[in-house]
Amino acid sequence: MKYCLRVFVTGKNPHHRRVLDNLHHLCDAHLGADYELEVVDVIERPAVAEEHRVLTTPALLKLSPPPQRRIIGDLSGGDEFLLALGLSPAPSTANPGWQQKPTSVDPWQLLTLSPDGVVLVDAAGIVVFVNPAAGELLNRPTDSLLGQEFGLPVVGGKIMEVELPQHRLAEMRTIDTEWQGQAAHLATLRDITQRKKDEKALHLLNQKLRDASMAKSRFVSNTSHELRTPLNAINNYAQLLDEGVYGPLTESQHRAVEGILECCGYQRRLIGDILDLAKVEAGYIEIAYATVNVSEICRDVMNTCRGLMTSTNVELTSEVADGLPDIRTDPTRLRQILICLLDNAIKFTSRGRICLRAQSTTNRVVASVSDTGIGIAPENLQEIFHPFIKVDNEVTSRFPGAGLGLSISQRLTELLGGTIAVCSQQGEGTTFTVSLPRSPVASR
Repeated sequence: MKYCLRVFVTGKNPHHRRVLDNLHHLCDAHLGADYELEVVDVIERPAVAEEHRVLTTPALLKLSPPPQRRIIGDLSGGDEFLLALGLSPAPSTANPGWQQKPTSVDPWQLLTLSPDGVVLVDAAGIVVFVNPAAGELLNRPTDSLLGQEFGLPVVGGKIMEVELPQHRLAEMRTIDTEWQGQAAHLATLRDITQRKKDEKALHLLNQKLRDASMAKSRFVSNTSHELRTPLNAINNYAQLLDEGVYGPLTESQHRAVEGILECCGYQRRLIGDILDLAKVEAGYIEIAYATVNVSEICRDVMNTCRGLMTSTNVELTSEVADGLPDIRTDPTRLRQILICLLDNAIKFTSRGRICLRAQSTTNRVVASVSDTGIGIAPENLQEIFHPFIKVDNEVTSRFPGAGLGLSISQRLTELLGGTIAVCSQQGEGTTFTVSLPRSPVASR
């Protein structure tokens, strides 16, 4: 195949002959004898030549990939290459706004000024170019490196970390290139000593934070157990009193004992939540997978939560799709999640309706709890899943709780391989949606 190379030049320039000789040399190397060279004078179109430039030194032209591709790869149509050289174009009188600009940039100057170390190594591993930044990294004058073996492994296309003098580390990237017609390697060196120190310090800090979190979780767990023991004793004695084991009670005494039992129940639930949170954070929570009938879980949860209803102005209903498939999950944790969502809906709904819905998709089962309660402000939607966070307003402050339920529910849902989402309109109601896979993604 014969190629035609058109060289667009601007004006008369004493260096034209040298440039064309160099171009002939490059064409001989890349195209053999199958080419024709045509020189076209485009002094009347300086913008064309100004837009397309290549370097004019053969060795540099081979070293730099973009010009090399321009010479042997820019097809303008068919078998024809289009190559443009801008050679010190003179200002055009027809266009005084066009000013003379340099026609090429010496890449060696760019490499010399690079803040990263740059080393060119020939096929024998001898250094033929080194910039000042590389000399500083290698702790040697650049002149003493030229003509010497590089001493570092050079593999084209590789990225590796290398040790440098004075206990420094560098990231070395290498590409294959040519030097004076022979294979060569161009390596760049970037000092990563400080970055590695920072990474190590960050790793140690993260480890300390993990250790502190584990210690906190162990402390909370141990303390909760210590609190639960005397609390159980108080609850049992109060039950014995309420049952008249120690003799009959007056009306006022009976009301006092009921208050004690109610407070004990609240404290036991609070301690249970704290224990669950500590286990989740410490990674001690156990997930017991089993084949679960979601419809039965929903019925059990509804029966439990009907006992929590205190207002006759609220209707508690369920809409469970027929033929829901069984799923592989932890039934105890699923009940805990749904009861928490329904309990919250009951607390914050004074009139209207609360509904538990369940349906299936291709690979998942989706359960949702919606209410017509007070709703949640948009700015608080993300905060409600944080532990110990309660939306600070007059309504929520009237209800007991430490703000752990939603945080635990979210983490349990994630442990089951699912997601939990919330949608709310302040003053109109809230919907929490739990999506679980039909089978666990991985064994836990």
